[in-house]
Amino acid sequence: GFVESNGYISIEAENFTSKTNKPVASWNIIEGLGRTGNSVTVLPVNIDSIVEVDDILTKSPSLEYDLYTFTEGEAEMVFNCAASNPINSDYQLRAAVAIDDAEPIIISRRVKRDVMENLLAIKAELNLPKQGPHKLKIWMVDPGLVIDKIIINTGGVKKSYLGPPESINHNKDKCQ
Repeated sequence: GFVESNGYISIEAENFTSKTNKPVASWNIIEGLGRTGNSVTVLPVNIDSIVEVDDILTKSPSLEYDLYTFTEGEAEMVFNCAASNPINSDYQLRAAVAIDDAEPIIISRRVKRDVMENLLAIKAELNLPKQGPHKLKIWMVDPGLVIDKIIINTGGVKKSYLGPPESINHNKDKCQ
């Protein structure tokens, strides 16, 4: 999978290892929408939000990314997303994430300078329980979130407009 180097793992969102679609919705690649690659979003955009953990696990479409870390412990994860607002007042811009078999946590947008920077950054703290292989899992909570890049910062990310380049992926031919 994607291998930690220089204190981070950087993933273009369209390079998932696997995805699980559900009858009501699926993750889709949006070609040409992204700072350095394509983006992913859930379609259709008029489905209900899924907010209960049991429902997220059973009813929400998901993406998985294989990772390999040399770091153990806390790391910051950032979704670089297309700058946007919720589709309507019934929605927010949320997703659920987990490492390996941990319970999903819901992460959401924090209003900042999204439009001015042409970037919606959603952050979360992850616990990497050990060095070695992991699976990053992402589930839809609200439709309308457009994810461009996923960055896991284990201490080496430097501020830049495009973010760090994509990490080495030893399973590149197996993505999607």
